[in-house]
Amino acid sequence: MEEKNVLVLNEKTEDAAELEKAYANANDINYKVTSVFEANHAVEALKDSPQDLLVFNLSDFSKKKLNAVTDLRKLGVDFPLLTIADNYDEEAYRFVKNLEDSVLLNKPYKKEQLLSLSKKMSTGQFVAQRQFPRFETGEKAYVSLYPNGEPSQVEVKDLSKGGACIVAPIGVGLKQGDVVKFRMYLENVGRNHHFSGRVIWMDLISDEGSYYMGLKFMSDSEIFKSLLSAR
Repeated sequence: MEEKNVLVLNEKTEDAAELEKAYANANDINYKVTSVFEANHAVEALKDSPQDLLVFNLSDFSKKKLNAVTDLRKLGVDFPLLTIADNYDEEAYRFVKNLEDSVLLNKPYKKEQLLSLSKKMSTGQFVAQRQFPRFETGEKAYVSLYPNGEPSQVEVKDLSKGGACIVAPIGVGLKQGDVVKFRMYLENVGRNHHFSGRVIWMDLISDEGSYYMGLKFMSDSEIFKSLLSAR
């Protein structure tokens, strides 16, 4: 089995354990993970031995937290960078998008997403950054099966022009691949917004009895073509 060295700079101890567990369960690559909790320790580790992937495991991500990355790249220390974050600002998103061999992954994420990105990045494959930045919100919304399903109230964890991550109750009655209607009240403009989309992924939150669900927004024409092809 192929081996890859992964250096993880963590902000929280509990996140470090979860990340190490995810890498240990990889099927096709043996990831040798080194976890550190201080930026200077990460810098020393990168200088001492080659790393196939550097992971920043953060809560709140701002551009200033990655100044060390550009400094190391200027010194000739080469590595792909995967930044995992709960929250990030627009400046941080642009920084990652414009940095070579760099990708931002939102929390929550599926283990399969993490391992797929890590495999591609550590083996030199091109990975495109998400087209639209996501921004955290705690707004309530309603989601229902397209076109006339019963609406269920959900919490919107994060939102972008292209989709959303929501927290839905266990009895929401939706599954991966379903086409849905999504209604959300946006306080800054004082009106309801209606979207249509597809459930791209679902993850059970076992300790809360609810789901994380990833929605991809779709145009009316895309919905129509999708429904026709399903017949």
